Amino acid sequence: MKKCSCLILILVSVLFTNATFAQLSTRTNDSSIVRLGARPIAGDMSLSFSYPFMVDGAWGLGLKDSILQFDDYITYRYYLTDNIVLKVGMMYYKSSAHSSGTTIDTAQLGILSAEGKLSEYRYGIVPGAEYHFGKSNIFDVYLGGNMCLGFGNNVTINNIELVNGDYSKFKAKQNTTLVGIGGVIGINVFVANLPLSLGLKYSFNSNWTIGGKTHVNASSKVGTTETEQEFYSQDNDVFGNPDPLQYESLKRTLWNTNHDIRVVLNVYFGK
Repeated sequence: MKKCSCLILILVSVLFTNATFAQLSTRTNDSSIVRLGARPIAGDMSLSFSYPFMVDGAWGLGLKDSILQFDDYITYRYYLTDNIVLKVGMMYYKSSAHSSGTTIDTAQLGILSAEGKLSEYRYGIVPGAEYHFGKSNIFDVYLGGNMCLGFGNNVTINNIELVNGDYSKFKAKQNTTLVGIGGVIGINVFVANLPLSLGLKYSFNSNWTIGGKTHVNASSKVGTTETEQEFYSQDNDVFGNPDPLQYESLKRTLWNTNHDIRVVLNVYFGK
């Protein structure tokens, strides 16, 4: 009886092994390929956003504490070929505050009316081109060049009129132009099968700042005496020190370089 049981067990084991082997040998593997990236090709486009985490210096448009840099833009890219990319960056910023009115309680200060205005805007455009090496669906390494043209404007108005007819009027206006060239090297990593990539890029730029001087018009009346002034001024001299001087004429040009490393987010789309 025991010999019969062992024989049956051995027979079942052999049959199970043969059936399993047959299933493995006849199975068809899944031939689908899962893409790890969505590398753009000729005709595709993208929008790029960047944020600096290491900056060596910063350029100014002469707008007080405001700075304008090559990469402070939303950048549009068009893939002319799989490797050659044309791009243009654009930026616009404006801030304005204005108040004017006639006072009620004129007995204490003797002020009849007051007006104040502070406005600032800057805008620029940065065209350029890039060459993207290789065809990897994960990593994207590229070199590029940029040109920059930017403009800035700053206006300050402060007018006060007294009840006795005296007044004080002040207006300061500053215009600045920025012209520059630059280069960039970067790497992107495509995110899964999404139309996204994250990357780092190193930028080196040279720029010329033309203008940055302030044109001042000031007038006042005290009793029967009226005065008018028109002059130019600058916040700092070429040595970086505050400049209290008033100039009949003033020429101001700055040249400097800047380099930084930025984190970049690219969003791709097609036609």
